[in-house]
Amino acid sequence: MNRRQAGFAFAGLCFTVAAAAGGWLAAGVAGLLAVTVTACVLLLLRLARLRVPPVPYPGERQLAEGESDPYTRYRKLYNRVSWGQVSARQFDSSTRPALTRIAAARLMERRGIDLARDPAAAREVLGERLFTLVDPARPDATDRAARAAGLGEVTRLVQRLEEL
Repeated sequence: MNRRQAGFAFAGLCFTVAAAAGGWLAAGVAGLLAVTVTACVLLLLRLARLRVPPVPYPGERQLAEGESDPYTRYRKLYNRVSWGQVSARQFDSSTRPALTRIAAARLMERRGIDLARDPAAAREVLGERLFTLVDPARPDATDRAARAAGLGEVTRLVQRLEEL
């Protein structure tokens, strides 16, 4: 806190004490209570406007001003995969689109197969079970309680894509 902020804080404290005393003199306990509650509400509103920097995780390196995080894309993909374990609906809305894009790129690059135009060829290369994880024609799940694809299945898909 700099000197200016400390001065404002002290002035606010003095004003609150004076208002509390005035409330006590004017209306007794009810006046004191009204002034105290008002001061607390104003203080909470002021605190809500403060911008507190996030606390870094232990061992996390702080980025310098203007420096970008080299792992931003990795963290986004990690979050998508993590959320995909919650339910089939989460998997279909977060993890499956990322896996489908990766599979489409890998199939086109390594085998010349367009996942969207030739799903039968992609199904043959990946196998029925793994293809269902990236099938672009499959409708998204709507049930939040439905079981998501397991991490083992996703791992097998990634390993299969790496083998291509």
